[in-house]
Amino acid sequence: INVNPIPTATITATPNPACIGDNIQLLANTSIPVIRYRFQFNNSNTWQNIITINPGGWGTTNPVIFNNITTTTQFRVRVREDWGCTTGPWSPIVTVPISNITVPPIIHN
Repeated sequence: INVNPIPTATITATPNPACIGDNIQLLANTSIPVIRYRFQFNNSNTWQNIITINPGGWGTTNPVIFNNITTTTQFRVRVREDWGCTTGPWSPIVTVPISNITVPPIIHN
């Protein structure tokens, strides 16, 4: 009989901050080996699964890519251990702000 502890995870987002249109790589760092990840994003007061093709948003890919960021966005992840029985809590939230770069006008003589 194997008894695994409840897995925990943290998430990193790269780049952070980002420019409009950047693809954000999300990487889950886990306390024990796991095979199931549920990455979510929030940019309008509603958490949404990044992976939507599997029931419940669970996937086996780590890292994942959030494509074409357009506004400041929050990210989180939760994980399941290899036997699929125990689901860990949500990770601390990581916020990726959008960098607004204002280019001054070019003046020619």
